[in-house]
Amino acid sequence: MQILIMLVKVLKASELLQHKESLVDGFVCQGKIDPKVIEMMYKMFPPGSAHGQSPERDALHKAAETHPDEQDFANAKEFTKSVLAKLQA
Repeated sequence: MQILIMLVKVLKASELLQHKESLVDGFVCQGKIDPKVIEMMYKMFPPGSAHGQSPERDALHKAAETHPDEQDFANAKEFTKSVLAKLQA
């Protein structure tokens, strides 16, 4: 499911390309979520809904506080190498 969500984000990002350039690939890296955004979402959505407060959502926000981390940087490096290889092919 996470891969599908990331694919959707990449496809939505490609819609922002001004001249409809070809998208070579996509990379998603999570980061810390601004506490103000979390608070706003919890006010907008009821507890237990997809974006409302829940123990699972709280755990995701807590886990996001550690990103980007060394693994994210390594993933970005590998992603960059793969894109360069595709462009040179």
